[in-house]
Amino acid sequence: MGSGLGPDAGDVIPGWDMDIARLALLAGGFGVLACAHLVLLLGLCFRRPRWRALAALFVAPLAAYYGFTDGRRAWSALWLGGLVLYVAGVWLVY
Repeated sequence: MGSGLGPDAGDVIPGWDMDIARLALLAGGFGVLACAHLVLLLGLCFRRPRWRALAALFVAPLAAYYGFTDGRRAWSALWLGGLVLYVAGVWLVY
């Protein structure tokens, strides 16, 4: 007795697992990048000069740069790693 969905209904769609991996890379990279950017922005908001947080909001790479110069090297490295993962995910998806 089958499921009624056809002879190959129980089989995995060819290439489907690779699509999931690409999507996970894309979403994971964006998530890491967005979270690191938010943490860096919040850190910049509580230090002087505060205009750097506003500048980093509109020019995203400034958050990593200002974070690195402020001593938040781990968060800046995480931001850069998230950017690399996200770009790799975009490149693999398209």
